[in-house]
Amino acid sequence: MAGILVMPLPRAQSVLVKSFRLTETQPLCGMEGTVVSTPLATYRVSPTDSATPAVSFPLVRTADGAIWQEACLFLIYKFQNNCKVKTCVGLAKDLALYRRYLDAEGLDFRHFPSEQNRRVTYSYRGHLRLEVEAGQISIKTARRKLSAVIQFYKWLAQEGLFVPENSPWKAKRILISVDNDGRKPARRLVESTDIAFKIPNVADITIVTDGGRLRPLSDEELDTLIKSLYSLQNAEMLLAHLVALSTGARIQTVLTLRQEDIVNCSKGLNNCAYLPVGPGTGIDTKYGVSYTLVMDWFLVERLRIYISSERYKDRLYKSEGERFKGKEYLFLTNRGGPYFKSLQDPGYDLARYHGEGAAVRQFIQDRIRPILASHGKGFSYTFHDLRATFAMNLFNSLSERRELQPSQIREYLRFRLGHASHKALDSYTSFNELNKISMLAQENWEGRLRSFLSREFKNDYDYPAD
Repeated sequence: MAGILVMPLPRAQSVLVKSFRLTETQPLCGMEGTVVSTPLATYRVSPTDSATPAVSFPLVRTADGAIWQEACLFLIYKFQNNCKVKTCVGLAKDLALYRRYLDAEGLDFRHFPSEQNRRVTYSYRGHLRLEVEAGQISIKTARRKLSAVIQFYKWLAQEGLFVPENSPWKAKRILISVDNDGRKPARRLVESTDIAFKIPNVADITIVTDGGRLRPLSDEELDTLIKSLYSLQNAEMLLAHLVALSTGARIQTVLTLRQEDIVNCSKGLNNCAYLPVGPGTGIDTKYGVSYTLVMDWFLVERLRIYISSERYKDRLYKSEGERFKGKEYLFLTNRGGPYFKSLQDPGYDLARYHGEGAAVRQFIQDRIRPILASHGKGFSYTFHDLRATFAMNLFNSLSERRELQPSQIREYLRFRLGHASHKALDSYTSFNELNKISMLAQENWEGRLRSFLSREFKNDYDYPAD
């Protein structure tokens, strides 16, 4: 971690080093390594593993500008044990916030006296609880912040770097059910602490749980969204939205579709094209699942028209870099780059992979939402909500067919969505059932309420003056 310039900061914070590589010091009089000069010392360093390229990586700095050594070593440990850079960035931010709290309270992170509520872990939990009660953060955010702190102290004890004289929390082991992403449901033994925030499992009939909290769009919202997309005249964004709405594909699948797959596909059953996606196709899927994407032929024809347009040819002309077996992306930016570079392409950067698709999300934020708001339709949506919209519409249309059994509908929905998660399928089912019950209950109650009011309120009712 050589070469970090020490400068005073207003407070502890996380910083992202754009080119980070683990190094070890070498004798200054030697010939190996690179010379590093700082205001405090001059020395040589060389990479601990020359085969590993430099990556963007987060570090935590204290208010005096120095790195928080224990926190940074913890982040490096996480990274070396297959923790994604994006996850390390989140941990670094949460640990920096923890350090700010300690500095503000004049506490050392090793402060664990005999009195329980004075130990830093318990006092930090109390601080977060007050922020939750004041509405400054959500309980989910508080849980995440405290989880980073718990992981940090567990690692310190595991490595023998710091073992507090008094326990930082009370722990117990419990069994929890795990959906296991469609495979046989399992139970896992986990450790629970008395300082962790427990999130109540409250039913929310407005969302579907399928790789996130998704909200299917209503027919009115969908109509408004498509009209807004047409008005913006951005072919790539319009077509990407339509592909997601008509296939239920996730953003990484939509944006890594390849030109030749659309050009060379043929019309199959029910006027649809059947496109293999997943490993070996150049089209990415979540968890690398292989399945068949079913696309309406009308949409295939619209995509072929786009491929033959000057707009697409111009973007294709600007494109650079290696592609999966020479296959060009269907969706390219105005600079010729992919909106989402496939992890199957040569030379992809795993550290950047989970940040791909940002241009689409930014387009939704900066271009689409203002139009929705200007029409008085300022509903919020994410690209992933399009998947839920597809799934709910497919589920509802199949449910109207009396000859189909629920098990058949679930199996076909699983086929179209490209995963086998029982939890996700149950979420779509319960969403439909709970909303029907909610609508019926509301109609019945409103009818009764109107009957009560009609006895007192007349058409010519005059409200008395104060």
